[in-house]
Amino acid sequence: MHWSDAPKRAANVYQLFAGPENKKTTEYVPGQYIFISLRVLKFERQYRGILLYAQNAAGDKVGSWDFIDRSDVFHSACARSVVHTSADVKPYLTSWRFKVPDNLTGKLTFLALIKEGGANRGAFWYPNDLVLTKAAGATPAQKVFRGKVGQSCSEVCADQGGTCDAAGTRGINSIAKMDALVTPYYVCQPPYLLNCDAVGPTTSQTGLCYYANKAACELEKIPYTDATCGAKSSERHMSRRLCSCNGVTTKAPTTTKATTKATTKATTKATTKATPKGTTKPGGTPKPPVGECDLYLGTVTCPCLNGGCDKGLKCVDNKCVSDACLYKTAGCPCDLDDMSCDTGFRCDDGVCVTKLDENGESTCVAGEVACPCKDGVGCAASDLVCSDNRFCVREAAVCSPGTYGCPCVVGSCATPDLICFDDQGASVCTKRIAGPSSSAASLLFSGAAMLLLIVASLF
Repeated sequence: MHWSDAPKRAANVYQLFAGPENKKTTEYVPGQYIFISLRVLKFERQYRGILLYAQNAAGDKVGSWDFIDRSDVFHSACARSVVHTSADVKPYLTSWRFKVPDNLTGKLTFLALIKEGGANRGAFWYPNDLVLTKAAGATPAQKVFRGKVGQSCSEVCADQGGTCDAAGTRGINSIAKMDALVTPYYVCQPPYLLNCDAVGPTTSQTGLCYYANKAACELEKIPYTDATCGAKSSERHMSRRLCSCNGVTTKAPTTTKATTKATTKATTKATTKATPKGTTKPGGTPKPPVGECDLYLGTVTCPCLNGGCDKGLKCVDNKCVSDACLYKTAGCPCDLDDMSCDTGFRCDDGVCVTKLDENGESTCVAGEVACPCKDGVGCAASDLVCSDNRFCVREAAVCSPGTYGCPCVVGSCATPDLICFDDQGASVCTKRIAGPSSSAASLLFSGAAMLLLIVASLF
């Protein structure tokens, strides 16, 4: 994709973890479900696209996924994977249910590719690689089983070769008990609900789960009846009972299949490619034609127009230059991969500021970009702000490679209306065309480029 750099690691922005967020785990139990979650750690860095999957020690994709969202935000049309259903901005925290294979041993690694930004722009990121190991000891025996629609617990346990444990069934009486006894084997849509009749803990046909708690029922002034082994329900919202069973010696199949919608993949191939004048060919970036800037005053790399420039640019020495931040440069964000900065700068709270001397003192002028704030509060230029760590940093947005006024990406730009030109040794995306004959060629190139980007726009 010419409009994007290769994916970079951004573990400080996107974090994968297993288990509850306040009690993360690094272990899995074969044959059980586990929560896998993705947390966006920084404000306004929500993602739009994701590809997430698990692999075993041999590098094979394993396991299956169930989705607990009420709306169809994700799907598994890509085998053994989680994929976004649309380009809508996703939540800051999303959780999925992953079914660990029954006989898995060795490391279980979760890998993800994240897309931030809209179609044909933005960037791709890798979160942390989440690695789990098999929990020590024997796999615990399943105690609670879910029945078919309308079954009593006596019937449910008989199907498993055991008998109903009435006290154990009534003991599924809290969220903690649901998490410990039920959700390792069955998928529940949040939140857990309360049931107060003799059916006791149960589930709906659509994945809602209920626990039974006498104190909670009395608090809500709902009549409570102890759960019995023989009770049945034909009501759709609570017709599949959750039953504690004694004497079950073999583990019954518990795998559930997530209902997924069929997705149609449209594959579009560009049959023609044209390289208009002025675009980059292998071997270098062309120079703009002589006099072309006369037609494009106020655009990037050209003279200012009446002292001004296009939005996002600033006039410096009668030349329009980008007013956006570039990663690793003075007063701008540090590199998201390794939190590094250009030579002479250091990363401080995510921003590149001037390095300190051997005495720990700043060598630059207070109030200037990447320097300490003047008197601890002020900066010399209107486009600088005094940050929380008391340095003058750029207020401009980060320059997205391939967009107008920003560096080209492998000699190309993000949209067909832009073209890559050489500006004193640095390639930059501008609005200019290369001569009167290039307009038709640009249209042909645009059509081919747009066809090639249709698939990219889905990610």
